[in-house]
Amino acid sequence: MLSKGGGIGLLPFTTSTDVRSLLPSLILILGSLAPALAAIIMSASVGGWAAVKQLLRRMVQVRAGMQWYVVALFVPLVASFVPALLFVGSTVFLRVFSLQGVVSLLGYVIVTFIGLVLGSPIGEEPGWRGFALPRLQQRYGALQASLILGPLWGLWHLPLFFTRWGAVYQSIGVLLGILLFVLVVISYTIFMTWLFNNTRGSLFLAILAHSAIDSTAVFFLSLFPQIAQAITDPVAAGAIANPSTLLTMTITWAVIAALVIGLTKGRLSYKQPIAHEAQIPLEQPQ
Repeated sequence: MLSKGGGIGLLPFTTSTDVRSLLPSLILILGSLAPALAAIIMSASVGGWAAVKQLLRRMVQVRAGMQWYVVALFVPLVASFVPALLFVGSTVFLRVFSLQGVVSLLGYVIVTFIGLVLGSPIGEEPGWRGFALPRLQQRYGALQASLILGPLWGLWHLPLFFTRWGAVYQSIGVLLGILLFVLVVISYTIFMTWLFNNTRGSLFLAILAHSAIDSTAVFFLSLFPQIAQAITDPVAAGAIANPSTLLTMTITWAVIAALVIGLTKGRLSYKQPIAHEAQIPLEQPQ
């Protein structure tokens, strides 16, 4: 499977200093679609066309309690407030609770739903939560499955650490940056496994939550342009970002993951599927 950056062998292209150039963009698009393509191929291999149709149906499975839409949209945003405090200080609250903050919140929601259709999550989630997670859960249980899937998902982004996408991580050292990123992605995975199991295996909600995680920056970038500079400029990143900021983000998500684990007694709301072919929870978890 191609990684997010298109594969280690394509690093000479993805390290281009012009992130708007065509070839790196095409490589990123191809890499983002790789998990979905792999999921379709593997589903067809193990279950035929029926398994592929089931996978595709779950991508448009929108029926779920409204509370899960709130969770998918706003848990990632709330989690971002803590590291944002280290970026810009207490002024974050002055701007958030203002007309500009309301406009930024609306923009965040709009961008998240646009990303639902046009962003990389729609190319990733059929692989991570669509094909891999149900099978891992059935064999290992929800928590262990998440601890397996999380590092795989995180390291899949490895080539991007050597591009401008990874500028903030480069500013603290690539190895430390990779470690913190993988740790936070493990927490993402635990959170998303819990969401997945509470929405009857809805890939639509998984894609929405993934898009929300990717879009939280939009909310803060519209309020604080200096954060936008830090994300794409290694020099600015070194001045603003530091291990403490990224560690705070990692710890914040670790707390969320720990709460999910504790409240569900480690089950992450998983129930063994009744139908083997579906390999997803068929009953609404309690």
